[in-house]
Amino acid sequence: MNAPLVVGFCVAMGLGPCLVAAQELGLPPGADQVAPRPQSGGSDADKKTAAPPVEEIPTAWTFSLTTGYYQPRLGTLNHILSDTSVTIIQDPNFLLPRNQNFPFEERNISVKGISGGPTYGVDAFYSLGGPHALGLSFSSWRGDTFGHDLISLFLRSNMPPIIVPRSARYNLVLDRLFLEWRYHMLRNAAGRGVYLNIGLVGVTMAFLTMDALVNVVDPALSFASVSSDESFGWGYATRFGVGGDYPFTPWLSVGGQANYVLSTVTKVRVTRHFSAGFPQTPLTDPLSIQPGVPLPQTFFDPLERRTVTYATISTTGEIQEEAGPPKDLTLELSGVEALINLTVHF
Repeated sequence: MNAPLVVGFCVAMGLGPCLVAAQELGLPPGADQVAPRPQSGGSDADKKTAAPPVEEIPTAWTFSLTTGYYQPRLGTLNHILSDTSVTIIQDPNFLLPRNQNFPFEERNISVKGISGGPTYGVDAFYSLGGPHALGLSFSSWRGDTFGHDLISLFLRSNMPPIIVPRSARYNLVLDRLFLEWRYHMLRNAAGRGVYLNIGLVGVTMAFLTMDALVNVVDPALSFASVSSDESFGWGYATRFGVGGDYPFTPWLSVGGQANYVLSTVTKVRVTRHFSAGFPQTPLTDPLSIQPGVPLPQTFFDPLERRTVTYATISTTGEIQEEAGPPKDLTLELSGVEALINLTVHF
């Protein structure tokens, strides 16, 4: 008789004497006990605890040096710089003394727009526990463009004009400060991971400088004349993007960010202006001037704290010029930035 079948029958029927008989058949003690069915996946002791996607790091503070590339849009400013029919009223190049041989189309020197360039900064963050961190970041960016040409100027009203070289420079500096929040989506115990970066509150400070350099070399009179206009404006800003860190040591890591910046400065005001060293007032006897040799006239007098404006210029008559309705200069600073970070953990 098959012994396992006997044991199974006795257990199913609950027959104690049958189990005794089964032992007499030579079954080993304990054969009447049915082995438990194995559980799939193993026991709890064999299971390993899964690591969380964001692990705590041993350091609470980080300090980073950042560098990268930033490209602001600057649509309005770049259009004005390239279109000679539109001018910034406070531009010292436009305010050079005009004459029939030096109309506004030539005074408004055409230059390339200001393009993207390197940006530098620092930031400091504090870990709030878990995936969250809060910090401050500061960065600075500078863009400029240059132009060179030859212009016609009268040194004196009773002398013929001379041709002199002119250099123009337009320089824009942007300083930005952000209060930022970081949310780590992935991070291991060593600090390697990926995070979202959001600028909660930010401020952009814009410094615009416009220069005109005229180098006069003439047997009768030689000199260099510089005229300049400096202005300042500010506006709110924010940015959002993604970043990551790769640790080299427990206290040093390298990382990167890709952000999109949102910012606009709606008003820029003159902070300092000085004009070229050329005569700006007519002589007492304008009839003594030779025909076709008009006197330079002041088109506009920039004053400190006055809003920087631009307008379309047109010529009425031989040398008279009129400006269309002035508009406030707006700096559109939204754009993409890519950064590299060198971070110290402490």
